[in-house]
Amino acid sequence: LDKLAKDKETTAVEKDLYLKQALATAQYVHQHQSDYKGPAGLIIGRLSAALKIKKTGTPRDFEAAFDAAMLMVDEMDARNKKIETGTPDERATQEQALELHRRDTARALRLALTLYTPKDSLADLNKARFLLAYVYFQLKDHSYDAALLAEHIAMRYKNIDEKVALDAAALAMAAYFQGYASAPEDQQKADIDRLLAMGEYIVKEWPGNDRSNEALMMLGRLYSQINQPAKAAEYYNRVPDKASAYLDAQLAAGLAYWQAYASQAVLPEKERPPKPELEAMMKKAEQILAAAVTKAEAKLAKGQPNSDSINAAKLSLVQILNGSGDYQKALDLLTSGDRSLTKEVASSDPKSRPERGTKSRLFASLTYREALRAYVGKQDVENARASLKQLETLEEGGAQGLNALLRDLGQQLQSEVQRLQQSNDPRVSEVTASFEKFLGDLLQRKDGQDYTMLLWIGETYAALGDGLKGGGGNQAKAIELFTKAAEAYKAI
Repeated sequence: LDKLAKDKETTAVEKDLYLKQALATAQYVHQHQSDYKGPAGLIIGRLSAALKIKKTGTPRDFEAAFDAAMLMVDEMDARNKKIETGTPDERATQEQALELHRRDTARALRLALTLYTPKDSLADLNKARFLLAYVYFQLKDHSYDAALLAEHIAMRYKNIDEKVALDAAALAMAAYFQGYASAPEDQQKADIDRLLAMGEYIVKEWPGNDRSNEALMMLGRLYSQINQPAKAAEYYNRVPDKASAYLDAQLAAGLAYWQAYASQAVLPEKERPPKPELEAMMKKAEQILAAAVTKAEAKLAKGQPNSDSINAAKLSLVQILNGSGDYQKALDLLTSGDRSLTKEVASSDPKSRPERGTKSRLFASLTYREALRAYVGKQDVENARASLKQLETLEEGGAQGLNALLRDLGQQLQSEVQRLQQSNDPRVSEVTASFEKFLGDLLQRKDGQDYTMLLWIGETYAALGDGLKGGGGNQAKAIELFTKAAEAYKAI
């Protein structure tokens, strides 16, 4: 590192980084008794001079070491804020320097802990432990060190300093979650077990506290991530109705119940829950989402747009209503009022949409897909055509992108038919007949027919046939639909 710093091609910023890293390494070696302690001291003096650092000596007691470490923690937070306001080029260099400072800060805190004696303040000792856990968490490659240290404080010292204990419990959860996110799949169960234990501990010891509600939300997100939406909904529903996070929790719970229904309804018959249980999931999702969306929108000022989470819940509610055949209610949410989804997704500059959120191309496309589905259910040919045209404007990639969209729409219908068929829902015939009649009317109309319209008709007929041909479906009807698909393709 010293040689790299002296290289003629090394920039001034890089030289400073190399020297600081070399100094940190020398200081670490100097802390331990070995044959290298003396040489390390000489290197520290030389590097300190090169970096123009005033030599203050190593602290000899806990109080002095803790005070010095606290200053380093303050410096670490200040550097964090500076990075947030810096340019992209500045951030890369500042991040490198901050990483070295974090490691120096961790060493300073560890030194303070080694100097602690029973005469020193136990509260300060736990603050030092907490700060070390916080620095470990920031380092990201010490997630479990952070989690174990924070958990130790939370579990053993609640009666000494309740605030630090609560902060430590929340930090332990965050650290276990960080470790879980980067752990191999076969090691994640242990992280999940610790997350659950810490979450339940916070809820039990600090009921009603915001941190308690945050713990429930985190556990809900965890179960959503591991594809257990029903379990996620249970945790979201435990957030009390007086909590500031209640509405967000209810929106998330409704989405979780809907995801649970959608994922379990298409399972093989032997693995699928009983039909009444599935219907109860869907009904619960509808009730929770409808109530949560109404309450959330009522809290917004006139002219204030919906949040992304409200609109996501609203779109899920539309999907539920379309799936159950209540097309008019779905259209009311899509097109009626100042907060309709079609108004929410509208953009003053359609060619420059954000990558995420309500105004994104993806969310707008999903909205108009549901509008198309509802208009087909209502046998409203003109508005269905208008929705298809809107979808065409939202697709990128020319003819190839459009073809992919139309196939996707067909597969969406195919999945719906299969879901109804597998759950022995009597509406399967009604849905198939509704689409068939609509497509027949559309095919007979020569005005407005173009490549997009005819291709969509063909793809949709084919999807209906695919949905019916397997799993004990109506084979003769499937062949009839495939024949009509071929007619539409020929008309192109």
